[in-house]
Amino acid sequence: MKLALSIALSSNPRTWPILNGQAAADGIDLIPSVVHPSELFWRQLRFADFDVSEMSFSSLIMAKTKGDDRWVGLPIFTTRRFFHTEILVRCDSRIETPADLKGKRVSTGSPNSGTEVIARLQSALFDWALHPKMHVTTPNEKIAAYADRQMQVKNGVLIGIWDEAELAAIRKRIEAQ
Repeated sequence: MKLALSIALSSNPRTWPILNGQAAADGIDLIPSVVHPSELFWRQLRFADFDVSEMSFSSLIMAKTKGDDRWVGLPIFTTRRFFHTEILVRCDSRIETPADLKGKRVSTGSPNSGTEVIARLQSALFDWALHPKMHVTTPNEKIAAYADRQMQVKNGVLIGIWDEAELAAIRKRIEAQ
């Protein structure tokens, strides 16, 4: 008897073999559904409608940081491209090079889009790296309390937890600068 698994995917040339039954897994009966990505991510994170689905990387990371451990992320990229490195411009915009963006309004998408999350994370990491005197040490008890209440740390990035000896050495280096 095969294991029946529901699977939700967007429709594109790389998912069509799964959706039309051409590609199959031994011992598994895939029950496919075509769902638009934004609806799919919302339904999956809210209701867990499918056994397997595509998922926005940023949505998965945000759910995990809030304590939602129902999902395991697998590095499978159905679009075969990393679109976060692309810039889309309207044909009538007269923007031909990055220099043409100077003084223009630029959108990275919605606040929860992968592009926006990656940009915020990179910005926070660069800011943190460039300002060592602003580093804050959070006691283990406080970090545990955040996890217990499934709170998200606002306006900060948790880089790592050091033991007291390592922390003392880091403080000496900062003071010597």
